Amino acid sequence: MRCLWLMREYPYPANSGDLIYSGSLAESFARAGADVTVLSRHCSDGGRETAVSRSGLKWRLVPSKLRRPISSVVTRLPSLPRRYATESLRSAVADLLHAHPWQVVCIDHLGMGWSLELFQAVFSRSQSRPLLVYISHNHEESTRFRMARYYRGNPLKRLVLHLDALKSARLERLLVAAADLVTVNSAEDGALFAGNHPDKPYLVLTPGYTRRIVEDRLITQDTPRRALVLGSFDWLAKQMDLRDFLDVADPIFEAGGAEIEVVGRAPEAFLSRLRGRFRATKLIGAVSDTTQHLEGARIGVVPERTGHGFKHKVLDYVFNRVPVAAHEGSVTGMPLKEGESILTYPSLTALSRGVLAALDNLELLNRLQKSAFAKCVEKFDWTSRGRDLLGELEHLAARRGLSAG
Repeated sequence: MRCLWLMREYPYPANSGDLIYSGSLAESFARAGADVTVLSRHCSDGGRETAVSRSGLKWRLVPSKLRRPISSVVTRLPSLPRRYATESLRSAVADLLHAHPWQVVCIDHLGMGWSLELFQAVFSRSQSRPLLVYISHNHEESTRFRMARYYRGNPLKRLVLHLDALKSARLERLLVAAADLVTVNSAEDGALFAGNHPDKPYLVLTPGYTRRIVEDRLITQDTPRRALVLGSFDWLAKQMDLRDFLDVADPIFEAGGAEIEVVGRAPEAFLSRLRGRFRATKLIGAVSDTTQHLEGARIGVVPERTGHGFKHKVLDYVFNRVPVAAHEGSVTGMPLKEGESILTYPSLTALSRGVLAALDNLELLNRLQKSAFAKCVEKFDWTSRGRDLLGELEHLAARRGLSAG
């Protein structure tokens, strides 16, 4: 099965959940037997388009400087897709769509949603239109409206965020309506999509896990009284969630003589605004290896109210045997049970107080991490994800009378 996969960024090194998901799913699809060509942006500017092979994939890398986010205000495109809809990327996508008899075209992430218009223009009159797959990473409509609702700041920016949410909802609905298959990384997202498109086929492809696995760990009195917030904080929604959590949690932790450690990539301007504002919180920033931070934490926190979709950091917590505490609704796609393998709380205040109290309950912490590990240890293998995707596409191709060879 010949596939053209349209991906935002070259995912090596994979330093965010989106890149891990995109790169690993495409690799798994190729290992399952698909012939996959991936087009993505590479480098910031300059240079020429290059073709390379890596991880069983054929890569077409297009140097391109992203547009400024504000440029979307006067267009129909939301901010992120507008940034990627550069002339060089549009030209490269159009050339590839015309160049080969593709059997499948995958539009990976809303950020590549601008390519739908090119796909429809190229194949509007074709009798052998490729199967179109939308690889979703979030239910963007609900996520972006939540972001606009929770934003605290300039009223004009809040209006811009609301308009961007409207544009995102429109583009996402167009993608789902046009797609022959929509992949989702949690059943919860699939249900949200089905609310507007109940007859569309959805395939749940939760992420796999290939990083460090700790076979055994015991949290003791010698483990620092520390909560860890792991992630990447490039996106405004992630920054809002982190700031709002720390505003509530930091004074509670300071009064309790405990600390919070935040580890992950974030814009330096954002970190600078936070540093000096908190007393019980250490803002570490990006690191090449998270091992010492995972080993030095009694509990991992997922404080997100805004973001939706699967949280890769939860896999890092679970497989490093760090117990998990989360805001209700922020952890989807995981076989974790409240009170048994995860702690969840209905508000940031409840989350902060609950995590602080749990820090000294070593029996609870060790029970949580052992139960979570046992529930997840055989459920997050990338190999099956590619096979499932290929099998579903072969089924759809057969129904349409297309050759999958």
